[in-house]
Amino acid sequence: MAACDEAKRLLAKAAEDEYVLDRLLNDAKAPEAMVGFHAQQAAEKLLKAALFLAGAAPPRSHNLAELADLAANSGL
Repeated sequence: MAACDEAKRLLAKAAEDEYVLDRLLNDAKAPEAMVGFHAQQAAEKLLKAALFLAGAAPPRSHNLAELADLAANSGL
């Protein structure tokens, strides 16, 4: 799959996590762990999309610090 297509796929998936976050943040009974999970997932997918667009294939990692470092090292 082309980098641009992969980035678009990740952006769409991040938007799904953001949709869920919007609903959870407006629900006082929402479990904090679920809010954190979807926030992490959205951030991860956004970072990976940016890396694809910068020409750097992201690793299969959920580590946001690692992905942010890769983004910085890729000129983002």
